Amino acid sequence: MINEQLKEWFAQNGLKQKDIVEATGLKKSFISELLAGKRNIGRETAERLSACYGLSVQWLMTGEGEMLRADQSQQPQQAADVEALRRRIAELEETVERQNRVIDALTGAGKDTCNIKRIG
Repeated sequence: MINEQLKEWFAQNGLKQKDIVEATGLKKSFISELLAGKRNIGRETAERLSACYGLSVQWLMTGEGEMLRADQSQQPQQAADVEALRRRIAELEETVERQNRVIDALTGAGKDTCNIKRIG
């Protein structure tokens, strides 16, 4: 029953499975099975959904209480967008670090032996 209500809530807020995957970092197959009622919501999943969408962990795990946290002040899509941006920034920072390590290796661990400039 929680799965059906959650699926309906996501639809009402214009959220598709790919949006949920991007915001939470959960696998698409997991989200699909969760919304289809083939999986139960565990603590970690409940906490991720709560952080991204302001849903109550208690409601997600038990079906009791209010669906939304009392402190929920952001719109669901805004919260998801912020989380997706944070993840993307972290990915880009990791890419820059990897590129800088390659540059260091090519230039002799940071020695200015050629005209390759560091990123960032």
